[in-house]
Amino acid sequence: MSQQLTSTLGVEGYVDAETCLEILFPGGGISSRFFRKLQAEGYIPHLKLGRRTLFCPSEVRAALEKRLKRRAIA
Repeated sequence: MSQQLTSTLGVEGYVDAETCLEILFPGGGISSRFFRKLQAEGYIPHLKLGRRTLFCPSEVRAALEKRLKRRAIA
């Protein structure tokens, strides 16, 4: 599934938070603060390498879609 999302987004690999937000929400869908809050609560998958936190846009999109679908049903 991750491979399919990666090809849909046209992005492979890991990026920083700001770049991930630009890829997923080109028009500015959510704020950086809300994105970091979701990360801290464990809803967004990420890698921590020293001081850097990296995100895979396709994995983040899948996690957000899963969360939104779950909330919409409940």
